[in-house]
Amino acid sequence: MRYDDLYDLIEVLCEREIKEYSEINSCSLNLEKSELEDIFYQKFEIDIDQLYKLIEALIPLCTIVKSNITEKWYRGFGIDNMWLIKQEIK
Repeated sequence: MRYDDLYDLIEVLCEREIKEYSEINSCSLNLEKSELEDIFYQKFEIDIDQLYKLIEALIPLCTIVKSNITEKWYRGFGIDNMWLIKQEIK
């Protein structure tokens, strides 16, 4: 993952917050990269370089699987049915 790809990902992650802010404050919000980084830091207390490292570590663990027992679909982070975290897809 390149740094530019990470910026695009952050934009997607923050899109809901930006939309909500814009609706509440009745304004159009066009953010520069540094402003987006500040919002992300305020919300999650992690800077862009730490986020990049975290995403690089988690991307290989992203998976979607169907439970053989319950027949439900799950998404999460794990390897070989050993999950760090999973969530049912509804």
